[in-house]
Amino acid sequence: MDNFVEYYDLPWNMRTVDIKHKLTDGTVLYGKEQYEKHVGRFTWVDLNFIVRFRMWLQHQTHSSLKSVIMIYETGVIEYYLNVPKSLFRQNPSSR
Repeated sequence: MDNFVEYYDLPWNMRTVDIKHKLTDGTVLYGKEQYEKHVGRFTWVDLNFIVRFRMWLQHQTHSSLKSVIMIYETGVIEYYLNVPKSLFRQNPSSR
């Protein structure tokens, strides 16, 4: 069984759920420093809801993938369930 890969399912609280913010011009904010420059644009966000929603998504997320909560400056919140871990990993312009 040379091609056998052992599968280990992470506990729900260790599964990856990223929270990203997107400006109206399409810019995705990466990292705390970028977010802090624009924090005033997201004062409408209910942080308690985001925390509860993140915990719910952790239960739904597959161990080998991640989920993403995307908070738009326009007042919309979307989520992407079970996407590749490389999605939204880093700022493409910094490569």
